[in-house]
Amino acid sequence: MKKSTALFLATLIAGVAVLCYGHITLSAAHEKVSFILVESIGDATLADGLTVTVSAHLDYHLLWETAHTFGDPPQTNTEFSFHTSKFVSERIYLPEPIGLSNTRYSQYYGGLGIFLDDVENDRLPQELMQSHDMLRDVASRIENGQQYTEVMFFSDYFDIYPIHASIRFDTFVANYYHENGGESLSRLYKEVNEAFTNYLRIPVSKGEQVTVTMRKDFAGNIVELNYIMTAETYLHSRSVETDDGIYLAVSLEVPVDSETSFDGVIICFVPTVLVFDEQGYAYKTLDYHNIQTVYPTKDTETEHKSHTICSIALSDDGSCLNMITFEDGDCYLTIIEIDTMSDVQKLIIFDGIGEAFSCEVNYFEGLLYTSLGDDRFALMERTADNSYRLVLTGTRNYRLSFENGHYLQNTQLAWNGERLALVSSYRRYVPDHGGVYISEASSCGFVLELIDSKGQQYKGAYESSLDVLGRTDDMYYYACRLIDSNTDGLSVSW
Repeated sequence: MKKSTALFLATLIAGVAVLCYGHITLSAAHEKVSFILVESIGDATLADGLTVTVSAHLDYHLLWETAHTFGDPPQTNTEFSFHTSKFVSERIYLPEPIGLSNTRYSQYYGGLGIFLDDVENDRLPQELMQSHDMLRDVASRIENGQQYTEVMFFSDYFDIYPIHASIRFDTFVANYYHENGGESLSRLYKEVNEAFTNYLRIPVSKGEQVTVTMRKDFAGNIVELNYIMTAETYLHSRSVETDDGIYLAVSLEVPVDSETSFDGVIICFVPTVLVFDEQGYAYKTLDYHNIQTVYPTKDTETEHKSHTICSIALSDDGSCLNMITFEDGDCYLTIIEIDTMSDVQKLIIFDGIGEAFSCEVNYFEGLLYTSLGDDRFALMERTADNSYRLVLTGTRNYRLSFENGHYLQNTQLAWNGERLALVSSYRRYVPDHGGVYISEASSCGFVLELIDSKGQQYKGAYESSLDVLGRTDDMYYYACRLIDSNTDGLSVSW
């Protein structure tokens, strides 16, 4: 009995000691959160008056919200809170409402267990449903229990490309599912894919090949499928949702002298309609039987063929579409008035895009920030009539040795009329540690960049004192991290 009592007391004392130590450690951390400059290039005094706010957590129970204002001396203020239940931080990520593609460049499917002769009820991945006849033809030449590979011309089976439409599930697919009383979603996918296929009618390039590898089990089921396409024609699309429907911008990248069903960039409108259930609840669905091309109109038609859609967005007041395109080697912003589908503005952003194949686009409270893969950027400011004016262009050309082991993400910005501040979160690469491989880990610090009309003036990497708190082999769950939000827990202001 005495031994049990002594053991209980020892355990109790140890537990209290741990709690006290944890309290002291956390108190010190939350009262004295600081940011340590790791490496920098340029003049840090140019950041005086700039405030970076960082929100970080430990296992969603402990929350630090820290505002760091640059100056001499810098001012750092932290609000710390403890939550008995895990708090929720919300990253509102909505993929584009509709995305289109005409090829499945390389895709492996395992564990299918499908029987292609069962046309109505096969379990083909929905993006391959329109290729059912071609795949069934290949499967007919495979013995049970064998693997087989065949290379064929895509044009032997198709005159026009089968289009795969990916639809944002949370809104349209789920609503359709409800409308149809829970029937299989395969019908929806099939109908939508066929609707876009027949509407766009993109001719298949004659030299395009597809390689199909299949393996059957001994019962004749397809259990593995590898599908590789040597694509020559590429379909690019971007979309944005409005109250009435979806504007879908589409462009084609085709071989020289190939046939095409349209030139440049076209914008299609896919209406949405409301259906009501027996209780009177309304559900929004896609009216994909009534797709129509709304841009270009006869007044805005262009002779250019080398166009690629990069981005399309809705203006803040909902009256215009902001479209960014690559056109004949340059990058343009086109503002389109929705009521008339006519151009309000066409502004060249980058004169010559070089080897760039994509453009990053971000909107920040009246500002439009775009960047290319070669580190060039452009900052535009919105005017009263929804058009934009270029206020700063340049290159983010400062490189820190720090970046050899880290990569930047989720950049936020602030503009004071003369100087642009870019603040990014970063992740550090972590090697194998204690037999546990960790590919990467977050930091509660940030990287600050300052750019003006003369070019990049400063770049500095800052670690947080929170980075050492709770650090264990499990760098995901038991280390301090930035809160999971669209801004990665960062904001910046002058």
